[in-house]
Amino acid sequence: MSPDNEVTAQSLERVEAFVLRARRIEAHSLAANRAELVAWTTPRITVLPGEAPGQEVLVQRTPPEEQVESLAARVRPLILASDPVYYSNVLKALGWLLRRVDLPDVSLPALRSEWRAVDPKSGKGSAYHVETVPVDGSAPVSVATDNTLAYAWFYGDVVHADPLAQASAADFDITERYRAAVHLVARIAALALVTYDLLLYVHSEGHIALPEAVLTSAVTVTETETRRIGRTFCAPLGTDVPGPMQSFGEGWTPVVPGAVPSEASPAGQQQ
Repeated sequence: MSPDNEVTAQSLERVEAFVLRARRIEAHSLAANRAELVAWTTPRITVLPGEAPGQEVLVQRTPPEEQVESLAARVRPLILASDPVYYSNVLKALGWLLRRVDLPDVSLPALRSEWRAVDPKSGKGSAYHVETVPVDGSAPVSVATDNTLAYAWFYGDVVHADPLAQASAADFDITERYRAAVHLVARIAALALVTYDLLLYVHSEGHIALPEAVLTSAVTVTETETRRIGRTFCAPLGTDVPGPMQSFGEGWTPVVPGAVPSEASPAGQQQ
């Protein structure tokens, strides 16, 4: 295989892996409605009058944490540099596959710039920053960007217990960290779907051939009960277990009366 063909094969493999991941993100409940997902990418704070003169109440709505946490798990490989579907790897592969294709309406550099902007480790503010000021002046002011807070939730509270992540927002409670993380996770998910849409477009135009299985195979589990046809046998503890595709031997009895250990009942089925 020539070097070019080898790079092409590797690039296709990477793009196909991304499509499977993007389809899993698309299947998440928070991504079921694209408009609602996009709405979560932007912090929205409603200001209401408080009970005291001059007092204000700031209201910020978020989805349930458990729901965002599950979406965070689905998008995490896209921002993990060591993962094959890390966004930079995928865009590099896409650039290679489209290197001889003229797509005037598609800007991969712009897409790459959008991805870089959602890097939670950058610490750069994306939409806002938070300051805490003790009313009695007993401690210094604490300041953190929304990305710093989101990073602390993402890597300190959820997928890891990274002490550096936790320390970066130690003066802010988990609620503050989570509020910031909602918008970060939503932005990553929305950007993944934009990239996925691009891949579907170039596939439909014949520029990249995606296997049917990559586009249609199951990527999530929807059943809460599984039923399979088979035979089950049990034996006293310590009884030798037959090897793969070997019949159940002496000492094994059917769980359901009438099932007989035979060559037709190889090990590897339910035991």
